[in-house]
This record gives sequence, structure tokens and C-alpha cells, in this order.
Amino acid sequence: MQARELPGGAVETTQPEAGLIVHRCGPARSTDYTQQQTLIFLEWLQRRQPFDVVWGHYLTTAGFLAAWFGRTMGIASILSVRGNDLDKELFPPGDFGRLEWCLRSAGKIVTVSRDLAGKVRALVDREALVLPNAVDVDVFQPGPRPDDLAQKYGIVPGEVVLGFSGELRAKKGLPFLVQCFREVLARQPARLLVIGQVRGSDRGELERLIDDEQLRQRLIVTGHLAEPAEVARHLRLVDVMLIPSLWEGMPNSLLESLAAGVPVIASDAGAIPEVITDGVHGLLLPRTHLHLLGQRVEEFLAQPGDTRRAMSAAGRKLVAQYYSPTVEAQRLKEILSPNS
Repeated sequence: MQARELPGGAVETTQPEAGLIVHRCGPARSTDYTQQQTLIFLEWLQRRQPFDVVWGHYLTTAGFLAAWFGRTMGIASILSVRGNDLDKELFPPGDFGRLEWCLRSAGKIVTVSRDLAGKVRALVDREALVLPNAVDVDVFQPGPRPDDLAQKYGIVPGEVVLGFSGELRAKKGLPFLVQCFREVLARQPARLLVIGQVRGSDRGELERLIDDEQLRQRLIVTGHLAEPAEVARHLRLVDVMLIPSLWEGMPNSLLESLAAGVPVIASDAGAIPEVITDGVHGLLLPRTHLHLLGQRVEEFLAQPGDTRRAMSAAGRKLVAQYYSPTVEAQRLKEILSPNS
């Protein structure tokens, strides 16, 4: 595991619980040096206690290391496709050759969605195993609005709080989110709560889009929240979560919001329509119609309270049934089985 706060080449080893050892490595001055140093460290660990399997998360960085180390050492390898890794490398200036080699060379390919499994099949004509993301429904659960947070951010009764959770950037539908906020605010008091941070390269675009004082005063950006429980507390401020992504894997923000009982309006990108049935667990909007997001929010807010509460309850039930750590653990056992 890479740790940016450690010096290059440094290794920090901890044992957070019995049977689990975590090694965190400081990055070198360049990606190729970091990867070569990581391979040296893996070889040292392999000599101490041989691995049964090596698993790389994200295709062309950790995934490449896992596939290369597995092939050179004769160890089974598994590569996990998360979404942005494949989408980024698929198009120029991405490294398509390395992407293809990784997908062909790994012992098994795991994806977070059927959508990504289909892309793997189209690229290299091999089947991928689906392992959806999971969230802790004991941490992310419905609850009363935290008065201390509402006071901290100046949120008052009667204001509609539109939510976004994660790192706000172009691929997450930044311009559509701001336009929706503008339209809703023109009709009623509203806030846009960004639970997370804005990607550095997109801050200028956000400033350009938030071009008047009223919008700026009603935009709240929390910054990165390290603790899941704190993210869950902030979700309880939100009346409706917006996920207008242009492309996706399986966004954790979707599962966390549903688990917390927060209604979701999202695009049909990636795995989102694999999770949400439109009108049952949330509302979907085609990526070609994201300019209608504000209208969709108004339609949702006009629905009777009982309808919105039923949707919230259905969303939480869905996550508890199919996207919990218990379900994930069982699926992991199946994937790690030699017969899978």
C-alpha cells in the first residue's frame, strides 16, 4: 500500500488485527522508481513467506505490478478493475498496450460491476468476475439532522439541502450539478453541500460556474472527511443526493447515501442502474439528459412525503441485502476458490 506521507523507499509495517499485516511504502521520485522498489520489496516478502495469490487494485499501476510479479514468480494473480482505471487508459493519451497486457496476463479479472465486466469482454474476450462495492450499514444509517453541523454551516429550517459526496470534478458532472443548484435556488431557498473536496484541476471551473455571490454564499464544501462516521453524519443534512456522473464504476457515494436513507437522483452511468431501479430505490436520468437534473429535483421534491420515505426505505433495504460487508466477504471466498 502506497503512503505519500512516508519518505521514498521507507516501509511502515503494522498489524491492525490478528492475522492481518499491512505494509505501507513511501513513493519514490517517479512512478517507475516506485514500482521497481515495490517489486524489490515484494520479492523480499516472497522469500520470507511465499504468497498464495497477489491481488492488484486498479489496472495499470498496482494491477500491472500484481500481474508482472505473479507471472515472474509463478503465483496466481487477480486484478481488480474499478472504473476510472479502465476508462482512463482506454482512450488517448492512456496506455492502451499496458491495459491490454494486464487484462490478458492476470489469472483472474474482478470488476465492481457488470458494466465493467462487459468492457473487459469487449477488450480481451475473457470473462470477469463481479465483486460489487460494499458499505457498513451500521455506520451509514438514517438519523436526525445533526443540529451542530447545521449550525456550523448556517443551514436553517426550510432550506433544501442538495448533496454531493466525494471528489467533485468534471467526470462527476460538475457543470450539471451547478446548473441544477442554480435552477433550484431560483425557486426556493437551497444549499449545495459538497461532502468532500474539489479536485485541484477543476477548482477554476467551479469558480467560473459559481459566478454570483448568492451561489457562492450557499455553496458548502466540507473538505476531505477521513472518518466514515463523520461522512454519515453529514449525509443526514442532505434532502436529496445528486450523482450526475458522466462515467462511473460503482460509486461508494451511491451506496452510502442509500444506506443512510438519503434519496438519490443519479445518471445512468456505469453500475448505477445496476443498483437503482428508477422510481423504487431512487431516480435515474440518462447521461444525455443531465441538463434536466434541476427539473428532476423539482419533480422529486413535489412528491408526497410518504412516497419519498418509501423510496428511502427501499434504498436502505437494498444496500443491506446486497451490498453489505457480509455479502462481500462471501463473494470474496467464492472468487478466491481455485474453482471460480
